[in-house]
Amino acid sequence: MDDERTRPGQRLHDLVKAEAGPEKAARVQEIVCLTHCMNACNAVAMQRGKTPMLMTRMAPTPETARAMLEMLDLFDASEDGTVSEDQVPDAIPQARPLIPAGAMRSRNRS
Repeated sequence: MDDERTRPGQRLHDLVKAEAGPEKAARVQEIVCLTHCMNACNAVAMQRGKTPMLMTRMAPTPETARAMLEMLDLFDASEDGTVSEDQVPDAIPQARPLIPAGAMRSRNRS
Protein backbone atom coordinates (compact mmCIF):
# COMPACT_ATOMS: atom_id res chain seq x y z
CA MET A 1 0.00 0.00 0.00
CA ASP A 2 1.31 3.44 -0.93
CA ASP A 3 0.65 5.50 2.24
CA GLU A 4 1.06 8.80 0.40
CA ARG A 5 -1.77 8.02 -2.01
CA THR A 6 -4.00 5.97 0.27
CA ARG A 7 -6.64 7.95 2.15
CA PRO A 8 -6.39 7.91 5.96
CA GLY A 9 -9.78 6.19 6.22
CA GLN A 10 -8.61 3.35 4.00
CA ARG A 11 -5.44 2.97 6.07
CA LEU A 12 -7.50 2.83 9.29
CA HIS A 13 -9.89 0.29 7.76
CA ASP A 14 -6.96 -1.91 6.71
CA LEU A 15 -5.45 -1.66 10.21
CA VAL A 16 -8.74 -2.58 11.89
CA LYS A 17 -9.11 -5.63 9.62
CA ALA A 18 -5.52 -6.64 10.40
CA GLU A 19 -6.00 -6.24 14.18
CA ALA A 20 -9.35 -8.06 14.23
CA GLY A 21 -9.55 -11.81 14.46
CA PRO A 22 -11.33 -13.66 11.65
CA GLU A 23 -14.71 -13.47 13.41
CA LYS A 24 -14.58 -9.70 13.95
CA ALA A 25 -12.93 -8.91 10.61
CA ALA A 26 -15.95 -10.36 8.81
CA ARG A 27 -18.19 -7.84 10.60
CA VAL A 28 -16.12 -4.77 9.62
CA GLN A 29 -17.51 -3.26 6.45
CA GLU A 30 -15.86 -0.64 4.33
CA ILE A 31 -17.82 2.26 2.91
CA VAL A 32 -16.48 5.02 0.72
CA CYS A 33 -16.46 8.43 2.34
CA LEU A 34 -18.75 10.76 0.47
CA THR A 35 -16.60 13.82 1.20
CA HIS A 36 -13.34 12.26 -0.06
CA CYS A 37 -11.37 14.32 2.43
CA MET A 38 -7.77 13.72 3.42
CA ASN A 39 -8.53 14.57 7.04
CA ALA A 40 -9.42 12.62 10.15
CA CYS A 41 -11.18 9.27 9.90
CA ASN A 42 -14.78 8.51 10.81
CA ALA A 43 -16.56 5.23 11.56
CA VAL A 44 -20.03 4.18 12.63
CA ALA A 45 -21.00 1.20 14.80
CA MET A 46 -24.43 -0.05 13.79
CA GLN A 47 -26.64 -2.89 14.95
CA ARG A 48 -30.36 -3.49 14.54
CA GLY A 49 -32.34 -2.01 17.42
CA LYS A 50 -29.50 0.20 18.65
CA THR A 51 -28.70 3.87 18.18
CA PRO A 52 -25.68 4.07 15.83
CA MET A 53 -22.45 5.29 17.44
CA LEU A 54 -20.37 7.78 15.42
CA MET A 55 -16.61 7.83 16.07
CA THR A 56 -14.71 10.75 14.55
CA ARG A 57 -11.34 12.48 14.27
CA MET A 58 -9.40 9.23 14.47
CA ALA A 59 -5.82 8.75 13.34
CA PRO A 60 -4.96 5.77 11.12
CA THR A 61 -2.74 4.02 13.70
CA PRO A 62 -2.64 0.50 15.15
CA GLU A 63 -3.57 1.99 18.56
CA THR A 64 -6.71 3.52 17.07
CA ALA A 65 -7.58 0.26 15.31
CA ARG A 66 -7.39 -1.60 18.65
CA ALA A 67 -9.46 1.15 20.31
CA MET A 68 -12.12 0.83 17.59
CA LEU A 69 -12.35 -2.91 18.17
CA GLU A 70 -12.71 -2.23 21.89
CA MET A 71 -15.50 0.26 21.13
CA LEU A 72 -17.25 -2.31 18.94
CA ASP A 73 -17.20 -4.76 21.86
CA LEU A 74 -18.64 -2.10 24.19
CA PHE A 75 -21.28 -1.17 21.62
CA ASP A 76 -22.18 -4.82 21.09
CA ALA A 77 -22.52 -5.40 24.85
CA SER A 78 -24.74 -2.35 25.34
CA GLU A 79 -28.50 -2.74 25.36
CA ASP A 80 -29.27 0.29 23.19
CA GLY A 81 -25.94 1.28 21.61
CA THR A 82 -25.00 3.72 24.35
CA VAL A 83 -21.36 3.74 25.46
CA SER A 84 -20.58 6.11 28.30
CA GLU A 85 -17.96 8.78 27.70
CA ASP A 86 -15.69 7.39 30.42
CA GLN A 87 -15.54 4.04 28.58
CA VAL A 88 -14.41 5.53 25.25
CA PRO A 89 -10.71 4.76 24.68
CA ASP A 90 -8.38 7.77 24.48
CA ALA A 91 -7.42 6.91 20.89
CA ILE A 92 -10.96 7.84 19.84
CA PRO A 93 -11.20 11.63 20.24
CA GLN A 94 -14.96 11.81 19.77
CA ALA A 95 -17.77 9.25 20.02
CA ARG A 96 -21.45 10.10 20.13
CA PRO A 97 -24.81 8.73 19.10
CA LEU A 98 -25.39 9.36 15.42
CA ILE A 99 -29.05 10.03 16.12
CA PRO A 100 -29.70 11.05 19.73
CA ALA A 101 -31.63 8.42 21.65
CA GLY A 102 -35.37 9.04 21.50
CA ALA A 103 -35.10 11.47 18.60
CA MET A 104 -37.45 10.92 15.75
CA ARG A 105 -36.93 12.12 12.24
CA SER A 106 -39.85 13.69 10.53
CA ARG A 107 -40.28 15.36 7.23
CA ASN A 108 -42.47 18.36 6.98
CA ARG A 109 -44.09 18.02 3.60
CA SER A 110 -46.52 20.53 2.24
